[in-house]
Amino acid sequence: MKFPGTPLLNEFYSITKNFGDLKHLEKVLNLSSKMDFKKEDIESWVKEPIESFTSGEGTNKGDNVASEILRIQVKTISGKEHTLVYKRFPETIEGQGNFAVEMKIFWKENRFYETIAPAIESSVAQRLLQINSSNQKLTLPIPKFYAGFNNDQDDYVCLGDLRPEGFKMPDKKIGLDLAQMTLAMSKIGEFHALSYFYLREAGEGIFQDGLNNLFFVKQWLVPSDTGDAEVEKAQRAGLSGIITETYKNSIELVREHGLGPDREKLAFRMLGKENVTLNKAYQITSSTTSNTDGKYFPLIIHGDFWLNNVLFSYDEEGQPKDMKIVDFQFTRRGNIYEDLNYFVFTSTTVEFRKGNLVRTLQAYYDSFAKTLSQLKCPLPVGFTRGKFIDGFFENIVPAYLFLAFALPLQVGAEGEDPEVSADLPSRLRWKMERSPLAILRMEEAAREMIDMGFL
Repeated sequence: MKFPGTPLLNEFYSITKNFGDLKHLEKVLNLSSKMDFKKEDIESWVKEPIESFTSGEGTNKGDNVASEILRIQVKTISGKEHTLVYKRFPETIEGQGNFAVEMKIFWKENRFYETIAPAIESSVAQRLLQINSSNQKLTLPIPKFYAGFNNDQDDYVCLGDLRPEGFKMPDKKIGLDLAQMTLAMSKIGEFHALSYFYLREAGEGIFQDGLNNLFFVKQWLVPSDTGDAEVEKAQRAGLSGIITETYKNSIELVREHGLGPDREKLAFRMLGKENVTLNKAYQITSSTTSNTDGKYFPLIIHGDFWLNNVLFSYDEEGQPKDMKIVDFQFTRRGNIYEDLNYFVFTSTTVEFRKGNLVRTLQAYYDSFAKTLSQLKCPLPVGFTRGKFIDGFFENIVPAYLFLAFALPLQVGAEGEDPEVSADLPSRLRWKMERSPLAILRMEEAAREMIDMGFL
């Protein structure tokens, strides 16, 4: 490979060719340009003059699906040190990058950190002061926000890096253990309770400020309320096709590559009686969201709550002592089961759920109830421990079906095949087909549904 008129680039390519092809070289060059931060920008983020800064890659390969993450280490003139996480679009605005643009994920995340989180914490602090409990402190389990920007091209969000404080990501290939799950369910219970309190006190005017469609998508898998019947029909058809096709692909891959000797029979059971599960996959999957107002109660949810979006810190004995939640790119108005069922099924193994599911659900309920009690706020009407657990089991099948969409993105093969069709189901199939772990997780979940009487 030669680059006419560019001897320096030719020399650099000859040095690096052993590390990969031209695509790798382009990635290196592109990454270098993205690390070219301006001193004045960083000073505006940390709000004081800086002496020096360095930058580098911020995550391991495959740790983040829809963003590229860089790490910036800053030393100020006053002697303070800051370690920042700088998130922006992937290296090319194709595939996942295009998805990130279309879904406005950086708009949503910046809006959450800039506006929503401070509003929640301010409302909570005011209540604690009113009830003479200002010595208590209830805050959201999230990182510090420094800055953000949006224009659909150079979007970024800059946060405090949690790793210097001892936080680290769990292994997504193993799943969470009992101690991690208990802490995680307690933390998301606290988060949900604080957001429920905020909406109860402040109302839902925040959803009507002109950014509803950009930030708080009320119904993730349900067409938006456009007022145009034809547009909504097209949206429904598109969403239905994606969910149905991804689940159909998962059935075929379990049949072809599953580990069990009865994989043919298992694939048939996955279809559901008279193909009901397959043919109504979209309706079943979107039913959890659709029940937010009629059956459950609204609050602000994370929207993509799974183990890759949490970080734990540990004590000297290796037990988790604290947890933070990150990646608020799909935060929206919703209900607790949209977070909980998705989290449980994407973050734990079948073996874990068999012995610990109810115990971890109880940890969530206790935390939710305790947090509202600290705020002297009543529980939602009828929200008893028993009704909560019943609601979780009512939403198991939607969470199971969504695994066919989620697993390829989470533990599927990395990268994209340029020869694969550009449509999303085809790209997800390519990822899942090349990941034995993704197929195994789907196969195990299907067997679990059969054992529980859902298939």
